[in-house]
Amino acid sequence: MALVLLLVTAGRSRGDELRDRAHSELTQAQADFEARKFESALDHLNRAYALVPHPQLLFNIARCLEELHRTAAAVDAYDRYLAVQPDDAVAQTRVAALREELRLHPPPPEVETKPTPPAVVVEPPPAIVTVQAPPPPPARKPLYRRWWVWTAVGGVVAVGVGVGLGVGLTRSSGPATFPPLTAQ
Repeated sequence: MALVLLLVTAGRSRGDELRDRAHSELTQAQADFEARKFESALDHLNRAYALVPHPQLLFNIARCLEELHRTAAAVDAYDRYLAVQPDDAVAQTRVAALREELRLHPPPPEVETKPTPPAVVVEPPPAIVTVQAPPPPPARKPLYRRWWVWTAVGGVVAVGVGVGLGVGLTRSSGPATFPPLTAQ
């Protein structure tokens, strides 16, 4: 069965460009389908549907999946198509036959394989950096250990000695004479 060639109509601005690209994908899908390159046809149909999600493309996608013997996926695509085109007798007949095939020949259970995680590059841990706390502030010196106190004391002593010498050396060494007291 050949795919239905479809010219999707859309708006007249960007829609024309999308419609043209979708039509090109659909043309290529039809050629691949007729050449029995179903995988390639399916890729082109999926691209066309991504550009312009027209229900007829779902029917064509289901046909490709049917030819690729992906029965469960084909049933799903037909169901999506019939959700918007419920009166299509051909699609109803095909999906009923596929469901019967699934009932008689269920697909083997899918073995769930976990993908191998990518190689993890383990970097060496950063070098240990030892940080020393700053030294405690110096203890406050007592007042008698400060240089300026002793400088001030020394200055006062020097001034005191100087004043004492100055006063002591200016006195006369002779007896002090007082005028006699006279009684009157």
